Amino acid sequence: MEHMSAGGIVLKSEKQLKQINKVNAAYVLIVTASWCTHCCEYEPQIGKLYDDLLNQGVNLVRVDAQKSDFIAKWLEDVESLPALYIVVGGKFIKGAMESKAEDLVDYVN
Repeated sequence: MEHMSAGGIVLKSEKQLKQINKVNAAYVLIVTASWCTHCCEYEPQIGKLYDDLLNQGVNLVRVDAQKSDFIAKWLEDVESLPALYIVVGGKFIKGAMESKAEDLVDYVN
C-alpha cells in the first residue's frame, strides 16, 4: 500500500496483532485494501486522524485486508472498506470512518 501510508503500525500477522493487544489497552484499527477506491479517497482523513490520535497518545494501527487473511476471524462484521474499529482490551468495536479523534479518544479513555 505505498500510496496509503498514514498510520503508525502496519499490521502484518496474527502474532503481531496479539502482541499489540497485549501492549496497548486501547487503540484505533483501520482496515483498508490497496484496490479499494474509497480507501484511497479517505487517505487524507486517515492521515489527519493519525496525527490527531498520536497527539493524544492513542495509536492508530492499519491492516490491508487483502494481504492479511487472518484479520477476518477477528473482525466478523466488515461490510465495506475502509473500516474503523476501536479496540479496547482486545475487543473490537465497530466505529465510523467519519469519527473525530477527540470522540475516539474519549471512547477509549
